[in-house]
Amino acid sequence: MAREGLLIDLRAALNTAKKEHVSVRKEGVSIQSYEGNRLINFEVIPIQGEETKESFYIVVFQDVAAPPSPKSISKSSLAKEASQDLPLARQNERLTREIRHSAANYNP
Repeated sequence: MAREGLLIDLRAALNTAKKEHVSVRKEGVSIQSYEGNRLINFEVIPIQGEETKESFYIVVFQDVAAPPSPKSISKSSLAKEASQDLPLARQNERLTREIRHSAANYNP
């Protein structure tokens, strides 16, 4: 079950990931939530177990921050934001590696 506005993009991303065995990222997808419409990004990551032919897919969702007003943008705020995103990207990569490793070692 998926939120309103997500089904078509999610299904397309899952199909592409399944057919091409690649990660698929969609950005700026508008969904309906309890608070109203909001934008999200998501990524579908295929995982293949080493000892099984079964494929698994991880779907990672990310809220898109509301764009700042032009008055609030400055060079220092852009630099600070960029430095904050770097640790998140590293953490995302680390978690992806851990999940792939766990899936590869999964023995039901």
